[in-house]
Amino acid sequence: MRPWGFYTFLIYFMITIIGLLLPLPFTLLPAIFIFMVIPIVDLLVGIDKSNPSTEQERAWRESHVWAPALYLYTLTHFMILAMGGWMVSSSESWTAVFCLALIVGLYTGGLGITVAHELCHK
Repeated sequence: MRPWGFYTFLIYFMITIIGLLLPLPFTLLPAIFIFMVIPIVDLLVGIDKSNPSTEQERAWRESHVWAPALYLYTLTHFMILAMGGWMVSSSESWTAVFCLALIVGLYTGGLGITVAHELCHK
């Protein structure tokens, strides 16, 4: 994986921010991205069955790309939680609350489990 791949979560972060700020039905843009756009891109890109060489593995372990991506995700995680909580507290519609909970849950849970997994490796 190339180093920029560790920062692709920022695309979803921006889409989630937009979803939090816009009214329904645009609030669901992050869910559409996760459940429609990513699977389509996945089909187009295909599966990478290659394994890194020993040298590549060592270089990745010693790389300084990993830690900033993990810390940056942690910052965005708490930003999304705070912003989602603020949006829910000011919302009067149960539909909006459900949609906000869905997109915050997708960001913090869907991406968060991946980050937690990588942190366990470190």
